[in-house]
Amino acid sequence: MDSLSHGRLQSLFGMMLRDSEGDKGRNLRMILGTPETRRIIKKWKYRTKNCERATSRNAFLPEKLQKLQPLYYNVSEIVGKEYKGLQLYSLEQALERLNSIVVGTNCVLLSWDDKWINELSLASKGWKFHSLAGETPNTLVLLCSCGRCDTKIYLDLHSTENHNNDNVQNLINERYWEDIVTKSRPSQCPWVSNQFDLSDYHLKEANLIHDITRMQGHETVHFGTSGEITHNSTPLFSQEQLFSLSEFFKCADKRKLELMLRGFIPVEGCNDAVICVRCFRKAFIGSITGSDYLNPHAPWCRYHDETKLPTMITSQLLSAKKTDDIKKRLSDLENYFESV
Repeated sequence: MDSLSHGRLQSLFGMMLRDSEGDKGRNLRMILGTPETRRIIKKWKYRTKNCERATSRNAFLPEKLQKLQPLYYNVSEIVGKEYKGLQLYSLEQALERLNSIVVGTNCVLLSWDDKWINELSLASKGWKFHSLAGETPNTLVLLCSCGRCDTKIYLDLHSTENHNNDNVQNLINERYWEDIVTKSRPSQCPWVSNQFDLSDYHLKEANLIHDITRMQGHETVHFGTSGEITHNSTPLFSQEQLFSLSEFFKCADKRKLELMLRGFIPVEGCNDAVICVRCFRKAFIGSITGSDYLNPHAPWCRYHDETKLPTMITSQLLSAKKTDDIKKRLSDLENYFESV
């Protein structure tokens, strides 16, 4: 790369940093970049330790050096430990809450819907599974709790003869969402006015790297031997797609490749069963690969459209091949930033 191209690349890299979080991100970077702002942040980020307070003994220091300990607390670290439920936009914590609800309710049939009340929507609003209250399967009520303020809500999601119409049930679930899910917490709880951004959960180009990273660890994944990739109808993936992706991920086992492209990993302790990494639904390999093909994903799942992920990755690979020339790629980037 010549010096001119290198300079253009550095300039574009700076533009990408400024643009990475949109207008709000650019304004925030400008504010945080001022000396006065840095001084205020530094002032309140650290707190002087109380010398009279007994400090924990350091077993690796001799007695005469026990007093040589940090003079300041990092307040941000303390807050992170004391308020574990405060990471509102953590995908990992959202998936933990989602998993708790799916696992806790998989033994009962509840009237979920795609828009208002389902496992993902509850998890996105900070709720996690607590228990099922009731004496019989037909009277069980879902009890969820907030990981931040420990508020609990009861949701009666059983379909009845009076509510067997989907439209009626959706109206009931909408009322649950507005009156219970969003308004049951005290005003001090941050979840009252916040919600996990579901666009970070669903599949898009910006978060495609999560799946590419997961797929690159295919060598540690071992599925059972039951079930062959056969379908009565048209195959999910074309031979060209599988060939291209097997080369990219260096995975010669196309059966394993297809299962992972569909979002599955083996169930721990049972390699003949699989579990989705985003909706946590389980299925036997034979039921999703044999002639009686089954899509076990939840309707709201990232991988419900099982052809979307391989199509997006293949599209990115083709796009990269078409723009191998570094100067052409730099020009495309410059044009993009000029347009935004």
